[in-house]
Amino acid sequence: MIILALLIMIGVDVYVSSLNRQLSQSKRQLEQEVDERRRAQEAEHKQAERIRRLYEAASKPGLSDREQMQEMLYLGCHNLHMEIGMITQIDSAAGSLEPISIVAPAHLLGELGATRQVNRSLCGITITSHLPLVLPNLEQAELPEAEAARPSRRR
Repeated sequence: MIILALLIMIGVDVYVSSLNRQLSQSKRQLEQEVDERRRAQEAEHKQAERIRRLYEAASKPGLSDREQMQEMLYLGCHNLHMEIGMITQIDSAAGSLEPISIVAPAHLLGELGATRQVNRSLCGITITSHLPLVLPNLEQAELPEAEAARPSRRR
């Protein structure tokens, strides 16, 4: 009888241990699902906020096309965590690139606002390279033909 009681107790202990492992695994899976759902909701909220801001920038009453462009460029720079953004117009006949809208620190505005030759700009280098340019740091980029496109270190 004692042996039977011990066997039952061991069996119950093994069964309870098995249930505890299953519950722990289920709990981890549930926590992962909750975390994934929370991250997805945060991403959805951020995207909705970006769309709302874009709509507000595009629909501000009384703004000219250039002012709307400036608002959207500023918003794009903000969303992408970029310090400098520029929209330009290329004059093919003159081979020049004219800035239309610029977002940059005040000490660079004058320099970036100058009309440039397309072939001496990053835009021109991108067009002729036939490959995407990845420039995490423009000051250290190895593009000697783009020297005129680099912002100076003047402050």
